[in-house]
Amino acid sequence: MEEVIQEEIKYFLGVLERTQSEPIDTADQLIQSISNVATHIVFGKRFDYNAEQLNNLQFTEYFGKYRQTQIAPFVRNLPLDPSGFHKAGKKVLKAIKFSQDQIDEHKRDIDTENPRDFIDSFLVEAEKAKNTETPFTNDNLIAVVMQIYVAGTDTTSTSLYWAFLYMILYPDVQKKIYTEICEVIGERTPTSADRLEMPYTMSTVTEILRTDIATAALPHYTTADTVVCGHTIPKGTTVIGNLWSATHNECYFEEPNKFKADRFLDSDGNFVKPDVKYFNPFSVGRRMCPGEQLARSEIFLFLVSTLQKYSIESGQDTRPSDDGTVDFTLFPPNYKTKFVPRV
Repeated sequence: MEEVIQEEIKYFLGVLERTQSEPIDTADQLIQSISNVATHIVFGKRFDYNAEQLNNLQFTEYFGKYRQTQIAPFVRNLPLDPSGFHKAGKKVLKAIKFSQDQIDEHKRDIDTENPRDFIDSFLVEAEKAKNTETPFTNDNLIAVVMQIYVAGTDTTSTSLYWAFLYMILYPDVQKKIYTEICEVIGERTPTSADRLEMPYTMSTVTEILRTDIATAALPHYTTADTVVCGHTIPKGTTVIGNLWSATHNECYFEEPNKFKADRFLDSDGNFVKPDVKYFNPFSVGRRMCPGEQLARSEIFLFLVSTLQKYSIESGQDTRPSDDGTVDFTLFPPNYKTKFVPRV
């Protein structure tokens, strides 16, 4: 999987090279780049950044709209769709149709002895369980494909968008990360294994995840009557975990609303992995995000590979804001960046 990420980074860096240090907003580009990692897992191939196929998979906006309207769902049915709920829903339908077309294509040319990707592997298991009661159904395959995109695209691309923003707002942090890159990696291709030798970079990435990414977990529901802290929660109740309350709890984090790149370093400069009890940007429990390790590798490799080649500078006259807006994730206001080649 690391090779897939590294290959996609080459395409991403190619886009930055073509900007010739002109200011750009990387939000859409990051979504497309991270999407291509997911397409390789699911479909066994990547798509050109301007391809219609890749655009058909940009549907995570729907889940933000769903969450925003969950408290007052009646607004979803107001005339002219002021909440944007139905407009976003149409993108989901396009993604479902595109995914089904890809599944049908896989069914036509599958080699069961040599599965190419996730869809092939799923279809192989479905054939083994044919004529039995099995979870390997077409509907479940569509659902899992969609879940991989939700879990593996929006959150990771948003994390990187925050990371680039913090590199602009805290140039001293960027300088320290680049120093580690020079000392540990030099000019070779970065790998996930480099994380073990780059404590300051790991602390910075962890602080980015803590500070501005996780707000609430995906909706779950109780399978039995449950009592939590004296409160009775009936069976079948929708429950949404407040991840922000843990990652911004003063009992665990001093000045939790401040960005501190060295927060997860000990007195000797070693990286200290935070306890999952209060650091849970990927949710908690058996239903936590299954793509956590992939996301961590993507964030590290994209950030380090970019800083290895470019200095990240503001591409606008005013200081970019770090006052995020809650959608599916917490998203920063759009900003422009200049990627200046290192000499």
